[in-house]
Amino acid sequence: MSILEREGLVHVQRGRGTYLRQEKVPTALGMNFDAGWNAVIDFAAGTKHVLQDSSNLAQLPNSLSGGVAADTSYRFLQFLNVQNGKFVMCTHVYLEQSIFNHACAKFEQWEPVSVLLQLSSGYLTRMEQSIRCSKPDNKISSVLMVSASEPVITVRRRLFDLENRLICIVLLYFKAELFRFETSFEFKN
Repeated sequence: MSILEREGLVHVQRGRGTYLRQEKVPTALGMNFDAGWNAVIDFAAGTKHVLQDSSNLAQLPNSLSGGVAADTSYRFLQFLNVQNGKFVMCTHVYLEQSIFNHACAKFEQWEPVSVLLQLSSGYLTRMEQSIRCSKPDNKISSVLMVSASEPVITVRRRLFDLENRLICIVLLYFKAELFRFETSFEFKN
């Protein structure tokens, strides 16, 4: 109860009890990227999405492997987004090889969430997304042409199938000045 009181959701009257606050409290939180799936990838006008690397992996890197089957092979795809001759975003995709084989050409041209939603088998049922601002590693720093001390936005997406298996991990890296994050709150009386 003390946590609810600190959060301002309830108030305590000594000797009388604990009551729900009648003031407005947030009931819904939304996030708006101001874009659809493809626009999130090609977020800047005039950006060209270019496949830089496509290779087989026997397993995921240790930093990404939590929650995946040990005997699963993956396809690694790296895309660079170019605007006015400069790289503005780098995308790393780790996709189960068996799913990649269903639509190789599409996965090598389009954002994987869009492709998975179009596949008739209903592969994609859930996605988790986290957004972080941090200093880039050497590879990302050199691709995006930023210093190691400049912040880079990392959007990490974990995609799940009908059986709640992790089938794909997408990492988007881009320059912090290109990122805009908006939230909206709705209050009830």
